[in-house]
Amino acid sequence: LNLRALGSYAADAHLVPHQEYVSLIESAFRVRWDLLDRAMNRLSANGLVPGQYVAIHRRRGDFDGSFHQYHPVLLDNVEVARHVAPEIKGKTVLVITDTHDADFLERLKDIARAERVVCWADEPLTGDDKVYSAQTDMLAAVAAKTFIGTPD
Repeated sequence: LNLRALGSYAADAHLVPHQEYVSLIESAFRVRWDLLDRAMNRLSANGLVPGQYVAIHRRRGDFDGSFHQYHPVLLDNVEVARHVAPEIKGKTVLVITDTHDADFLERLKDIARAERVVCWADEPLTGDDKVYSAQTDMLAAVAAKTFIGTPD
C-alpha cells in the first residue's frame, strides 16, 4: 500500500509486526465487489444512473436531545429545502437517511423544485440487505454527481 497518509506509520514502533498492520490496512481499503454490486442494483432499481443525480445525506437519527435546541434550522424541512434549492432545482435527488420523512421529500419537490426525489429509507430490509444497508447507502451517495451532507 503506497499512501502518503499511511507512510508515516511505517516505521512506528507500536505497529509491530509491521507486515500484519500493512495487511490489515490493505484489507480495510479493498473493494468489496459484492457491496458495490448491491449498491448498483439498488440505484438501477430506482432509476438512478451514477453521476446523474444529487445525493443528500440527512442524519435525522442523530438529531435527538439538545441538538434541536441549538440547531433548529437544520431540522426545519422548509429551511433545508430553501438552502439546497440552488443545487437541486430541476435535478433528480437521492435522499439517504435513516428516518423516512415524507414531508421533507415533498418540500424538496415543491420548494426546492427537484425534478424527482428518491428515498428508500421506508423500504423494509432483510438479510444481507439489512446488514449492509449503511454501506449500500454510502456507495449510492458516492456515485452521485453532487453530494450534500448535514453539517455537524
